[in-house]
Amino acid sequence: MSHTDLSFFETLPDSALIREKLIIGKEIKNKVNIPPLVPVSRSTWRRWVKAGIAPQPIKLSTGIVAWQVGDLRKWLRQDA
Repeated sequence: MSHTDLSFFETLPDSALIREKLIIGKEIKNKVNIPPLVPVSRSTWRRWVKAGIAPQPIKLSTGIVAWQVGDLRKWLRQDA
């Protein structure tokens, strides 16, 4: 999945789920650069989630979590 900007986020329904790499961004072997919604490191993002600063994820299965787009949008609007 390749995104040149963050417009893909605005097209998703509030009920959609996205993984951490789409939130904090990730470069995949110099092929795909996913721009971050939240420009922080992985450890900072996880610390914010644990502290309740960022939205809580939904557990999909063992070791797999995702965040609801609607929750992220509300949180991003509050922080702006």
